[in-house]
Amino acid sequence: MNFFLGQIYKKKIISYILYFLLFSLPFTLRLPIFSFTPGWHEYETVFIGLYDVLLVLFLAIFFFNYKIVWQKYYIYLILFLGFSGLSVLFSPLPYLSIYGLIRIILFSALAIALATLIHNKKIKIDLIFLSLFFSSLFQALIGFLQFNKQEDLGLWFLGEPNLVLNGFGVSTVLIEGGKILRSYGTLPHPNILGAFLVVGFLSGLFLFIESKGVKKYLFFSGLFLIALTLWLTLSRSAIIAMLFGLFIYFILKFFRDGFYKKNIISFVSIFLLLLFSLLPVLSFVLPRINMSASEVAVTSRVSYMEMGKKIMKENLLGVGLKNQVYYTYKNNIYNEANMKNSWEWQPIHNLYLLIGSEVGVLGLLSFIIFILGAFIKKGLLFLKKDKEEYYIILAIMSSLLIIGLFDHFLYTIDSPALLFWLMIGLLL
Repeated sequence: MNFFLGQIYKKKIISYILYFLLFSLPFTLRLPIFSFTPGWHEYETVFIGLYDVLLVLFLAIFFFNYKIVWQKYYIYLILFLGFSGLSVLFSPLPYLSIYGLIRIILFSALAIALATLIHNKKIKIDLIFLSLFFSSLFQALIGFLQFNKQEDLGLWFLGEPNLVLNGFGVSTVLIEGGKILRSYGTLPHPNILGAFLVVGFLSGLFLFIESKGVKKYLFFSGLFLIALTLWLTLSRSAIIAMLFGLFIYFILKFFRDGFYKKNIISFVSIFLLLLFSLLPVLSFVLPRINMSASEVAVTSRVSYMEMGKKIMKENLLGVGLKNQVYYTYKNNIYNEANMKNSWEWQPIHNLYLLIGSEVGVLGLLSFIIFILGAFIKKGLLFLKKDKEEYYIILAIMSSLLIIGLFDHFLYTIDSPALLFWLMIGLLL
């Protein structure tokens, strides 16, 4: 009897930790512990946050009580981790790389643990989506109020940045000659909030499709607020990712189920929701969408990508996990690109080039094959079984991989990196 009750308790506690981790991921209040370089630079500093405590608790309970369900393509994840470990030998800051290796191992373990628990039916997919939806809804409310006030809400204890319209490092856009503060939520950048809202929106879409009666209208209302705030992040990468994710979702739905009434109603409902959430803020969004090839956001990204190609060509085995920024600075590559200000010394704004530059070409190939293997497995399941969760998971991961083309934070910043690996866990 005691053994039976203990098993129930362990099952419940690991579920609660996971759901709370998912909800609290955007709460980015962190404590800096140690810096590998002078000045506490973001990318060379060790931070400890609430999500670290929850991550360690979750993994400890899992490995003491469960066995991994092995998949053949996991070998490519092992290869990726192996090449990541090998890159330590070529790192200018080897201890920083070791720290990065520990974190990537923990994140990988989280993904595999989540996949195992789902396979063993210890975790409910709908509660994962519910946690992500409510987390995004809370962030959407904060972001909406920030945009209206054009300043922070004083939620520093949740990790909200100090947002002053003319403050240094605060992300704004110029519209009709005036500065406009973008929505942040409690995250360090509007683009990161955008990524969280994309995941939350697609999670909410699952809940909307699967629910009935009053709940359906409540989820639809929540989706409206998330969509509205997503526009207010003025994050082009997030907007593209959301539209791409919805495209993938409905293509799969129409391919699998055909053009029957329920699918068409869902499509029209989401289209109208996006349209009516955009109309009130169209005057802010349109200037942002009208992108110029000469604007700094575009030219700097091109420069970062060229850096990535250069580093990969010259360092086939990589420059070490978490060492790309330091390596680029020490080798005057930023100066060569006319990036002389410290705020410009950022990671390569492309997930794939960044991985390749840090862990080498073979490490990048291993990572890509691992992700492709997971997509193929989920795709085969999608062909065999008509489950709503498969459509949503494929749409979410497609969206995040699109964001990876334009930014680095899914790999370099703990909170969105955890989100990324958790979504990989759903895909596995």
